[in-house]
Amino acid sequence: MEKLLNSIFEQHFDTIAMDAGVVIRANYEFGRSELAKLAQVASHDCTIIMTDVVYREIIKNYADRIFKEINASSKHLDALLKFSIDELSGAKRLLEGYTKEKCSEIAKCHLDNYIAEHNIDVISTSDYLDISVVIDNYFNANPPFSVSEKKKNEFPDAFSLYSIDAYVKKNGCKAFVVSTDGDWHEFAKGKDNIYHIDNISSVLHVLNTQAQKGQYFAKMLSNYVDSERSINLKESIEFAVDCALEKSSVEFNVVSHMSYECELDYISATLDKFETVNENKDGEKNYFKIISEDDDCIQLSCTVIVDAVFSYSIDFYVWDSIDKENIPMGLIWQKTERQLRINIDLKFDWISPDEDFNPMLLDAEAESRHISLNLGWQDPFKPELDEEYD
Repeated sequence: MEKLLNSIFEQHFDTIAMDAGVVIRANYEFGRSELAKLAQVASHDCTIIMTDVVYREIIKNYADRIFKEINASSKHLDALLKFSIDELSGAKRLLEGYTKEKCSEIAKCHLDNYIAEHNIDVISTSDYLDISVVIDNYFNANPPFSVSEKKKNEFPDAFSLYSIDAYVKKNGCKAFVVSTDGDWHEFAKGKDNIYHIDNISSVLHVLNTQAQKGQYFAKMLSNYVDSERSINLKESIEFAVDCALEKSSVEFNVVSHMSYECELDYISATLDKFETVNENKDGEKNYFKIISEDDDCIQLSCTVIVDAVFSYSIDFYVWDSIDKENIPMGLIWQKTERQLRINIDLKFDWISPDEDFNPMLLDAEAESRHISLNLGWQDPFKPELDEEYD
């Protein structure tokens, strides 16, 4: 599922194709259970399709199920009527009126209502199916067919699957095929625009994530920076921080009985950690805020804590009031470390170069700032008294 969720960064799912097995497994309970969740798809602007083969298969199986239950009920009534319970005679006659044809009408009515309620488009296989393609794949034992004797009689599935394949190619869409059938899964494996998923709840999970893919990207990125795989990203962030620190103004505050001038040699920074923006109930931390997102990329901001090393020199002097000039008294070189909070903006491509989440950084820009360093007492003649404190 994670690999499927990661794929939303480079493609947009907009079509759902249903198999009969989903309805059968839900026990034909159209108004509740898994089937009722299809109503939530409406908010995602998705097209829901069903082939006419699947449509007829559902009606046939549903009608057979109704007829079977009626026959079972009729046999129970026969057993009760042996006790001369006259009031049950009418029920017996009523059940006898449910022929196979009437059961088919009931099944069709229920399915048609479900289709109308959820705006399901029943597509005709004759509009999309090239029978020669099905025949070729039958003799080549390609999914849903195989060399197994049990798998040779897969023409209903083949008609539906190859029609769906032609539909998505013609309409340029990305489709889920929702099915409990392993043959549908095998068929989807070899397709770029068709993805198998076995229940409607999982479809909704992907669609909800797709609708909020920026938040999902931020979540995945937070997990990623906590992993060992993020070393290259962290090095890029450290480089951006170094560039920002070079542009930053540094103020040196020294306590001394002499006059002095400080000169910065260099600053280098090592990333310590990311500052947490929020944390969910499961303890998962999020470090990033979304600035903007479009079809190509996403821009986020974060705050990092870095260990910064400052290398500098202090040139001491005293004023000669007679000669009217500064007299050098000594020069010392020092380093000091400070922890700094640095704001940084990151821009990523949606598309990861790997199947696993491995974000492609496009740009990193850290915020320059004013830094005040309190170096305490400094004396070129008594270095043992030198202190570094804030």
